[in-house]
Amino acid sequence: MKKSFYEDGIKYMDSKDNIKDVTESINVFFNKSKSIQDSNDFIVKFQQMEHTIEVLQKSLEKEKFENAKLQEDRQNLFKTYETVEQQLNVLKKKSDIYMEDDDEIAQKFNQLETNYNELQENYNEINNILVKEKNEKRDIINSKNNLEQYCTKLEQQRNDLEKKINDLQNDFLLCSNKAKKSNNELDNSLKMQKEEEDLKNQEIDICHKQIKSLQKELSNSEEKLESMKKDIQQNQLNEKIKDLNNQINQLKSKNKTLNERLNKNVESSNDATHKYIIENSDLREKVEDQMKRIINLENDLDEQKSINENLTKKIETFQDKENESKTSLIEDNNDLNQVVNDLNNEIDNLKKELIEIQDEMNKKEEEYELLKEHIDEIEKENEILNQELIEMKNNETLEQTNTDKKLFEAYKREQILHDTIENNSIRIEKIMKEKEKIQKENEQLNETINSLNQKLNENDTTNAKLKDNILQKNETINDLQNKLNN
Repeated sequence: MKKSFYEDGIKYMDSKDNIKDVTESINVFFNKSKSIQDSNDFIVKFQQMEHTIEVLQKSLEKEKFENAKLQEDRQNLFKTYETVEQQLNVLKKKSDIYMEDDDEIAQKFNQLETNYNELQENYNEINNILVKEKNEKRDIINSKNNLEQYCTKLEQQRNDLEKKINDLQNDFLLCSNKAKKSNNELDNSLKMQKEEEDLKNQEIDICHKQIKSLQKELSNSEEKLESMKKDIQQNQLNEKIKDLNNQINQLKSKNKTLNERLNKNVESSNDATHKYIIENSDLREKVEDQMKRIINLENDLDEQKSINENLTKKIETFQDKENESKTSLIEDNNDLNQVVNDLNNEIDNLKKELIEIQDEMNKKEEEYELLKEHIDEIEKENEILNQELIEMKNNETLEQTNTDKKLFEAYKREQILHDTIENNSIRIEKIMKEKEKIQKENEQLNETINSLNQKLNENDTTNAKLKDNILQKNETINDLQNKLNN
């Protein structure tokens, strides 16, 4: 810049010397009278030219300063352009990485869909099994209710029979007490009769002993009475014998009456015992019938116990199946939880990357806004320069001067800057289009993430429903077991 300035000054001085030679030739050629006026006019014009040259020099200095600024701005623009290109390359690399990640995510999503379909099939199979088990449980519950009703009926019949048995036992006890009382009375009466008979037998023995003693006395007295008077002694003895015979006959009649009473009492006791036996036989038949019923009820209860045992075995098998299904469901839930955790981790990583991309995009937007502002400023300056150039072109006197050339060069430089600005704007538009594409891809990723979250929530709800159903079934099974145990 300094060299060009010095060269312009030297050319200006050479042009000034040439102007002096011309003035001298003009002064020689023209008249002396006119030379003074012409010289004055020329001096005025020369002063005007010097003034215009000073103005042009100042304008050139301003243009040089502005051109230096424009070059600095251009260098800054090139630097920003290089940084933007670097960022675009980084974004392209990231977009390629994201495309690869999208392919991996699509593959994982397809795997998840296949796993989800398999889980749905398993869930449908489990639901069918659970429906069958529910129907079996309902049948078991209905059969159990019927058995409970039948058991209640049997218990009622048993209670009725027990009441009847208790009534019969009470009647039997009353009859037995009455029979015991009658037997005791008979025993007492028989004992009294035996005692009376014993007393009578003792009296008879005493009479026989007396008779024997009298006979001995008679035999002894016969020998003695031979000497005594036979008539008196015999009469007395005959009277005594008659008295003794009368006593014996009286005792015999008493024995007959007592024997008749004993026979009557025995017959009455036999009749009472026969009636008691007949009544007891009826009671025994009733008791035997009731015992048969009780035996039948016990057999029915044994059958019911066997049925209940079979039901408990079925319930145990059913519980084993349910435990197996629970274990399979728990394993499936663990697998699902692992898949869900992996998905959540991938989603978190994607969210972090999206946040980083959004931050970078925000930074680029800020840089883009700064570039826009800088471009607007440059465009304003270009407009001002264009106006000045138009004004300079309108001046015909300055077309062939060096200043015109410099202005033309400055104009070319401005056009080059304008072209670079347009190219930068085109590149910025491309960047914005790529940004829109990335935003669309991010929206698609967010939609896929939301769909995955919805599916995960649906899986959580289905797992919760399965757990609730399993808990309800366990409660029903525990209730059934408690009822069976009771």
